[in-house]
Amino acid sequence: MNEKSLKLLKHLEKQDNWITSSQLSAKLDVSVRTIKSYILEIKQADPKLIISSKDGYKLNRSQLPVFLKNYDSLIPQTPQERIDYVIIKLIKSRDKYINIYDLSREMYISEATLKIDLHKIRAKCSKFDLTVNINGDNISIEGFEKNKRKMMSSIIYGKLDKTPMSIPTLQSAFADYDVENIEGIISNTFKKYHLFINDYSLYNLILHITITIDRIKNNYLYEYIEQKNNLQLKNHEYEIAREILGELEKSYNIKYNEHEIYELTLQIISSATNLEYKNINKLDLEKLVGRDCMELVGELIEDINDYYYIEFNDPEFLIRFSLHIKNLLTRIKSNYFTRNPLTDTIKSECPLIYDCAVNISYKIKKYTSCEINDDEIAYIALHIGGALVNHKNLHTKITCAILFPHYYDLDIKLTEDLHSAFGDSLLIRNIITTEKQLEDVQVDFIISTIQFSNPGGLPFAIINPFLTERDKKLISNKIEEIKKNKQKLKFLSYMHSFFNEMLFIRNRHFEDEGEAIEFMCSEMKKQGYINSDFKQEVLEREAMSSTAFNGIAIPHSMKMSAQKTGMFVIVNEESISWGKKQVNIIFLLAINRNEKNVFHYIFDSLATILSEELNLKKLISCNSYEEFIITLVNCI
Repeated sequence: MNEKSLKLLKHLEKQDNWITSSQLSAKLDVSVRTIKSYILEIKQADPKLIISSKDGYKLNRSQLPVFLKNYDSLIPQTPQERIDYVIIKLIKSRDKYINIYDLSREMYISEATLKIDLHKIRAKCSKFDLTVNINGDNISIEGFEKNKRKMMSSIIYGKLDKTPMSIPTLQSAFADYDVENIEGIISNTFKKYHLFINDYSLYNLILHITITIDRIKNNYLYEYIEQKNNLQLKNHEYEIAREILGELEKSYNIKYNEHEIYELTLQIISSATNLEYKNINKLDLEKLVGRDCMELVGELIEDINDYYYIEFNDPEFLIRFSLHIKNLLTRIKSNYFTRNPLTDTIKSECPLIYDCAVNISYKIKKYTSCEINDDEIAYIALHIGGALVNHKNLHTKITCAILFPHYYDLDIKLTEDLHSAFGDSLLIRNIITTEKQLEDVQVDFIISTIQFSNPGGLPFAIINPFLTERDKKLISNKIEEIKKNKQKLKFLSYMHSFFNEMLFIRNRHFEDEGEAIEFMCSEMKKQGYINSDFKQEVLEREAMSSTAFNGIAIPHSMKMSAQKTGMFVIVNEESISWGKKQVNIIFLLAINRNEKNVFHYIFDSLATILSEELNLKKLISCNSYEEFIITLVNCI
């Protein structure tokens, strides 16, 4: 059930007499048809809640407690939900002030609880340069219209982050507007002028436009234009913005002013491009993005290569990445950053790739002297991650030998079938006909069509000469088993090489991440792992974007300047605050530049292991260093 239906329900609660759909339409400022759709939605949720007659509608008060118990998710429950609800309510209110007692009754909370929430509301509003004013029992939000729209966008995006971003999810957030129609107007205009935009940027544009429509219909207009940050409006994009807004004016009976057109033009400049990457010739790329941008991209790719020991020389990656950086620089210049619905997912599930993106963003920050937010960092991570996955697939295959006595060309047929089924994960190095030949092969496992004694003790699979579905499943399971065992041995080797009992502590409480980093760096310095500058480097990395996720934190320096590689681990049964998150385990990584490969492997492995909540619980319960190491390896 959407928020508008709940608003109608609350209005009925205040009425003792019958009220018609026309009266409700006038009161809620929506069409009679919309009122009837709200009524239908409420009745579908609870057929007994609203009584209908020829005189109109009335609330069945005796049924309300039952309904609220079953559908309490409609009422803001948590402090965060209440904060967002109050902010949206105040921004969208046609009256300057809202009575605090009316608001508390509407949310079914006490006035005291609401007054406590107001402290957090003030703090959240201040981030958007908005002020919460209290005049007696009335409250209001004051500030520029642009900032109110930005805050609404942020809150709505926060709600939509819980579900995949799509036209239906946007439509659910804006029941009074035809989001599909808005999307059609934008897409058709872009197509007409040969502009290309990715889905995430398109959804951001739709969200911005829909909020703007709602604000204009309620007579909240821009009264000024902010400084243009030396960004010159392009006539091409300006005319596209005018055309889009002209269609929207017809559809929603509103009028845009020059300030609104300017805002949309900036959005188009910073999110769309007039060439699709597949049609760009590498030689023309510099003409499109500019020499300065290409030089920056070259430095960024060099950093990625240095960071991963991988040559990112794929032409498609270069074009995609260059176009993205060009648009990012435009967004920085115009102070229009793009929201990314995958940010939290990337940070929690791909922390190593995200960390690399943080390093890249740090270089862009130095280049532009501007902060890069988490959403933009996550977009960079998407580009790096895509290229990294393609490269990684070429270097993770399991090697095998096939033992198959010659029988016409059946050995060749079997090899072809195996390659077809497992080409992405299996590399066939040898095809042999006798068991004795196994003594000379160097492989991870053996596939055989006959029984053999296996003197080397290698993993093996006995299959049929003609590959069956059962054989495929057997081989697939064996490949996964070998991969896990190889990873465990490699991980254990690294653990023993730079982690020791002196760097393991249980149940050491800290007030926050700053205090924890201070203590851990002090201890590692005493043991000769780091120098005096290391702590500041760790804090600089943490300031870029928190290293906490899934109940753990992995603080580290971006410069990999440790005197020797080491890892300090603190395990706490009671969680501590780490920025906005709570963590139970802290892994402080100190990496020497000569062992950068260790950092990537350990970071990735820890992130994979601790993405499972059960693994985190197992590690928290470990009482000793030895138990911690064994449990950590067995979690792979």
